[in-house]
Amino acid sequence: MDDEPVVTILLLGNANCGKSTFLSRLASSQPPHRLLPDTAQPIPLTTTLYNRSYRLEFSDTACPHRHYSLLDPDVVVLCYDISDRQSLQDAQHRWRKEV
Repeated sequence: MDDEPVVTILLLGNANCGKSTFLSRLASSQPPHRLLPDTAQPIPLTTTLYNRSYRLEFSDTACPHRHYSLLDPDVVVLCYDISDRQSLQDAQHRWRKEV
């Protein structure tokens, strides 16, 4: 559908907090979930909200070819590892300031 609005979404957070794993699960709903190569980004997902289709394009900060500060996303999702207190603190103090 050509008139689908595109919403770019950036997952931002510390290394190894699960951003790439989350994107791999989005890209492949059937197990086994394999990490996708960085060149596979952005990960497209089409969804419907109030009878209108939207194309969501997910990227994360692990992609070395496109630095996150150059992406200019519509939405930023701050990510952290629930088993790593430093990851949460960095989301609150470091990554929030970056946004």
